[in-house]
Amino acid sequence: MMTPERWQELRNVLYDALQVAPADRPAFLDRACASDSALRQELESLLVGYGYKPYFVEGSDPALMHQKMAATLERAIEEIRGIQRTARHLL
Repeated sequence: MMTPERWQELRNVLYDALQVAPADRPAFLDRACASDSALRQELESLLVGYGYKPYFVEGSDPALMHQKMAATLERAIEEIRGIQRTARHLL
């Protein structure tokens, strides 16, 4: 069971993470959860629970990051298209 103090810590970091641009969230979470992998996992679970689907693309090489971001964007677009196809079949 989560203590009230832990929940407050989690809530504070989550609120701060939502104020950061989505592309900057991985680096923010790395800093905010530096040595606390359980906190990072819980935050990622909360983001999903609140309806976000986080995509974490990390690195420092601009050329490689461009490729990773493009691939991630393509994956997100394909998922959106899949949701749209499903919704059209339900109508």
